[in-house]
Order: sequence, then structure tokens, then C-alpha cells
Amino acid sequence: PRPDTKEFRDMVEECFERMQVDYFDMFAFHGLNGEWQWDWMFAGEDNCWNVIQEYKAAGKIRQIGFSTHGPSDFIYKLIATEKFDYVNIHHHFCGSYTASGDGVDKLGNARCVRLANKLDMGVSIISVLDKGGKIYEPSRKLRSLTLPDIEPFSYGMGWLWNLPEFDAEKASVHTVQVGFARPVDLDQCVIPAYLQGKGELLSRVKAAESRLRQA
Repeated sequence: PRPDTKEFRDMVEECFERMQVDYFDMFAFHGLNGEWQWDWMFAGEDNCWNVIQEYKAAGKIRQIGFSTHGPSDFIYKLIATEKFDYVNIHHHFCGSYTASGDGVDKLGNARCVRLANKLDMGVSIISVLDKGGKIYEPSRKLRSLTLPDIEPFSYGMGWLWNLPEFDAEKASVHTVQVGFARPVDLDQCVIPAYLQGKGELLSRVKAAESRLRQA
């Protein structure tokens, strides 16, 4: 978002031009990270939210979400507006990146994911392999704790895919986003998917989870 709605509208139009499409199935406000952006989004009539509502009414935008690297209290506040269809958020076995350890319960973004579930919002987890513990190049200590059952790469993904098994309120996520530093990283994504299909992933993740909690 921007404090100047004309600038924001110009940016949206530029997106349509660059993508050469007539509409977007999914549009996200990127980087809603702090209270200073609240007024840009919602204050008065001339705000970024109302601009996007115009595009939605015209059939040019269908689903509206946001991505965030902010504190959990602000993320929770955004979700609680019940305006958004989905959220791109940090929530990993080792914490919530910028929101780690904050919030009223000190559980980072866990309560944000739970609220999004209650409101039937899509939950997409970002930066699973990097901000989720840099598990694409894990420490020897981390690898020694997840093996022999599973590699850290597969553990991080498997933990999210089976989140209801580990979350106190059975919260779940819908999409896990990963980036690749090298082609072989794709193999590491196929492995947990294969194990999940065979019904073997959860038991391995639980075994590694137990050792990690004891360490």
C-alpha cells in the first residue's frame, strides 16, 4: 500500500500492463508490516482498500489477501477485520520469523493462523526453507536431531503439512511456499510428498519433533 492512492492505483495499473491480463484471480497487498500502514489501508474514503474494491467490483480482482513480515498483534488485527480472503504468513516449526515469541500468548503467529482458520481464510506459509530455520543448509546439530528419520528440509515441510497434529487448536495451512537455490532442492520436496502419500511422513516427523523438544 501507499499513503498516496493515486500512486497506488498507478502501481496496480502497471501490474496489469506487465502481466498482460484482464484480471487477477489473487491480489495481495505486499508487506503489511506495521501500524503506520493502517490508515493507508482503511482511513477515510480515499484509501487503498477502497481502490482495490473498485477493481473487484469491476471483475478485475477476485480474491484479496496480504503478505506480512510484521509483529503478530498487527497481523491478528488485520485478519480480524474479516476483509481478506487469504494471508501469506510466517509460521514454522522454529518460530514465526519477525513475529517469533511475540503476541499475547508469546506463540508468534500461531494464533493468527488459528483465527484465519476460524474465518475460513486461505493460509499460505512463506519462506519455509529460509526463514523457517534455513533448513536448505541446516546446522550439524539440527541434522543430527532429525536424522535418521528425516532430513531437516523434509521435516520443516512435513511439520506444516501435518500442523493439526502439533497445534493445540488443530490449526492447518493450505499452501506451503518454497524457493530453490539449486535443482537438487526440488528432489527434497518430492521426498516428503512421497512419504506423505505412503502414510509414512507423520511418524517420521513426530520422531524428529520429540528429539528436538528434548534437545
